[in-house]
Amino acid sequence: MTELNKVIIIGRLTRDPEKTYTTSGMAVTKLGIAVDSGFGDRKKTAFVDVTTWNKTAEFVASYFTKGKEMLIEGRLDFDQWESKEGEKRSKLYITADRVSFVGSKADNETGGGSYSGGGSVSESPAPAAVAPSGGNPIDQLDDEDIPF
Repeated sequence: MTELNKVIIIGRLTRDPEKTYTTSGMAVTKLGIAVDSGFGDRKKTAFVDVTTWNKTAEFVASYFTKGKEMLIEGRLDFDQWESKEGEKRSKLYITADRVSFVGSKADNETGGGSYSGGGSVSESPAPAAVAPSGGNPIDQLDDEDIPF
């Protein structure tokens, strides 16, 4: 059976990202995000730790701050350790492969962009045009617009 470990979430940063470097010089950034689900009396917030590496870590540390909304794509990882008192501890966290701004450019003064570990920063595509209220966009198509 093939295993699938893919996480895609949107949330707000609970603190500024903390960038450090490994002894070999790789950048690593740790951050926390709050992810809401439900609404009204059933609204719940999950607080999730996220780790980014290399160029993605540099991007996150440079452009994201506490309160910013972001989309994170990555995988779920598991960490185990022993406390000073000898108790076994563990936690789940996300290792992000891709991060993106969410919201308007006004919300993110650096503009809308995303970063994927192997690529470069790219502008988010413009939102699709919205049909005027009361109109059906199909009615506005001409026979020449149909590709078949």
